[in-house]
Amino acid sequence: MLFRSVTPVEKVVTMLRDLQSQVEEEGKAEATTYDKFACFCKSKTDEKTEAITTGADAVESLQADLATYSSKRETLNGEIEGLNADIAQYQKEFKDSTEMRDGEKATFDAAFDDMSKAISALERAIETLKASKSTNPETYLVQVKGMVQKALLTADALDIATDKKVVMALLAQPSDDGSRGVAHQDYDFKSGDIISTLEGLLGTFREKKSSLESDNAQAQSDFDIAAQGKTAQTKAAQVSLSEKEAERSSTTESIAVAQADLTETNAVLNDDRLYLKDLTAKCETKAKEWDQRSSMRSDELSAITAILCEAVPDVVNKEAFLRKHFSKCGEVVRVVCNPKRKSATVTFTEHRSARRAKDKGRTVHSSLPPVQVSYSQQSPRADKLRPARGPDLPPARPAPPPAPRKSTAKTDISEMTVVTNTVTGEGQQSQAQLLAIMKQVTHTDGDRWTVLEARDKYLRLRQPRSVTRSGEIGRAHV
Repeated sequence: MLFRSVTPVEKVVTMLRDLQSQVEEEGKAEATTYDKFACFCKSKTDEKTEAITTGADAVESLQADLATYSSKRETLNGEIEGLNADIAQYQKEFKDSTEMRDGEKATFDAAFDDMSKAISALERAIETLKASKSTNPETYLVQVKGMVQKALLTADALDIATDKKVVMALLAQPSDDGSRGVAHQDYDFKSGDIISTLEGLLGTFREKKSSLESDNAQAQSDFDIAAQGKTAQTKAAQVSLSEKEAERSSTTESIAVAQADLTETNAVLNDDRLYLKDLTAKCETKAKEWDQRSSMRSDELSAITAILCEAVPDVVNKEAFLRKHFSKCGEVVRVVCNPKRKSATVTFTEHRSARRAKDKGRTVHSSLPPVQVSYSQQSPRADKLRPARGPDLPPARPAPPPAPRKSTAKTDISEMTVVTNTVTGEGQQSQAQLLAIMKQVTHTDGDRWTVLEARDKYLRLRQPRSVTRSGEIGRAHV
């Protein structure tokens, strides 16, 4: 029993459907991949754009911080320099005042010692004169002169006002030593006046000594207060200096940290900018490639511009009727009717019209059953089939392919052998070579028809020889 084999027309129709399905599936897969890549481009672009904005803001902030820190350090440098100058001035003033006080103290000590000695001399002189009243006064007067003269010299040195004339006049009275021939009873010893004068001088010396002590004590007190204030002022300046130096050290450290952060942020910012630049270039390149591939894929689909209508009733299988019917789907270029096979081929100017006719053009008449519509292998390029416009002459309409021949003779073994050899020897191509051609990516109409032809040959090579009819093989070969 022989099984019904697939006709060459059905093979071509199947191959066209497979081609369309493959192109559409490849397009969907590539669209999915491109959508993922486009999402990656968008998310990464948004991420890097935000990172660049954040980085630029951080750089601007760090630069402002650096300017602030630098200005603050300059101010601190000036303040520290001023404090060092103040401390040096305070220390110099303290040293000068100390040296001055030491000089005053030395002067006071010398004056106080001289005053003490003068007071002691006057006290001894007065005691001596008082003792001379009961003994020989002349002897004691000689002893008193030296002590009184020292006291008067001390008074002159200390600028103490004394009645020097009276004292010197009393001390200048001659004594009776027997050489002047003056009688002892003529000598008038006025010891009482001398004692009174010396006691007055002693009181003045004591007041002066007390005044010196009081002045020295006041000077020492003033010095101590001034020294204490100067010391406190110096310590305060030193504390402030330490604080300013610590603040300057902290500011310098902040400058170093900010500088390091700025360097790192600039590096990251530059990397992000370069990354975004490269990413933009790659994404744009991929987008262009996607557009090109989409256009080529659209061209692959648009190359199929013809439909094959089968099971067409004779009453409507007429060129005028079918042209009018399918003109609703698009511009019809050619209609080829084959009433014997109850089929017709309708060619449009573009694939979109053919697809619309395939999907919605099955019902040719409301009273007739729907016809079977599929893509046809007769899909010449639209630009060659599109009617000319304007003064240009229309291109010559290509002649329809010859109708397939039917074999009326009975098939014998010799005929089958010849035909079989003819089929298996086409192009001397193996199944592996045909499969390789079928897997190639098509870009032109010639490439697409090469793939279709390879598929046709592959199917014929795969057809079992025991069930192959000579007529089918003949038609396939034609």
